[in-house]
Amino acid sequence: MRIGRFLGVGFRVNNLFLLVLLLAGLAGRLEQVLFLFLAVFLHELGHVAAARSRGLSVREIELLPFGGVARVDDFLELDPAVERAVALAGPCTSFFLAGGLLLARKYGLLERSQADFLLGCNLMVAAFNLIPALPLDGGRIYRAHLVGRMGFRRATEQAAAVGKAMAALL
Repeated sequence: MRIGRFLGVGFRVNNLFLLVLLLAGLAGRLEQVLFLFLAVFLHELGHVAAARSRGLSVREIELLPFGGVARVDDFLELDPAVERAVALAGPCTSFFLAGGLLLARKYGLLERSQADFLLGCNLMVAAFNLIPALPLDGGRIYRAHLVGRMGFRRATEQAAAVGKAMAALL
């Protein structure tokens, strides 16, 4: 479902995401789930900023029941340095936010339990996305690393194989 535009980028929520919100509300956890997905949204905005800084066009951000995705219209995969930079931008944004939350907690700007929860959300989003498995950011970074040695197709196959193995483990 299309929600609108934010900073010139379309914003959508997957219908199953709405189901997650409903279930969270029924379980009395709506606030926590909303904060978690705010962390995801800000993570995706990091990708948008990095893509735009490299002249790429970003169509939309979509929130899914298990995370989010920033859809870039251009083929950023064709330039490993660009793919790496755009992929790293999301986790870097999450780590930056975590640092800000540590400072906010230290100086009493946020209640300790609230700051700890938000800190945990951002660290979890960053760490999960750094798993070296496609389609996660870590998988994109891994593929960008491999492209110079084995070409795009074999690098993608290798990163996808790691992704399948990680999915089986999870």
